[in-house]
Amino acid sequence: PEDKIDAATFFHLANTTSKPFSVDFSNDHGFKQVVEAVEILKESVYRGKPFIQFGFCPVISPLRLDKMGTDQLIEAARAGIPVAPVTMAQPGVSAPVTLAGILVMMNAEALALLVLSQLARPGASYLYGTIPGTTNFMSGEMLTASPELPLLNAAATQMADYYGIPNWATAGR
Repeated sequence: PEDKIDAATFFHLANTTSKPFSVDFSNDHGFKQVVEAVEILKESVYRGKPFIQFGFCPVISPLRLDKMGTDQLIEAARAGIPVAPVTMAQPGVSAPVTLAGILVMMNAEALALLVLSQLARPGASYLYGTIPGTTNFMSGEMLTASPELPLLNAAATQMADYYGIPNWATAGR
């Protein structure tokens, strides 16, 4: 059922790996269940070590934020859970078509998410995340394995490094 999927995914991951993992959410009910579970497990099982990050896309490009994702970002940061929100602007559709233009927009969106997380909890763990791509203008599909992807990932990594923020990047599909 839809209201159980997020919690079921979390518990499956928590029970089958000793490595840190990332989860995202389909609804607020599942999000709240997982936040409660993380609070219990982080001290009793993981002894305060980070074991999870919340990864999601609260951005509606260009430069708008989704209410549910933004509320989850703020609540996770307040709970001390590392957040890894991403921006997924689509070049030529919801973002400038040039590589420089898409990088500037992804950076602006990523920094806006950083500011929100830090306003919610100063010092909150934050990963600078971008999922760049290009657009197939014949179909409108976002291409996440195009030749431009490594260039955009490298540039986004350099931006995160410039700000001194840890980041994560995609590897295509």
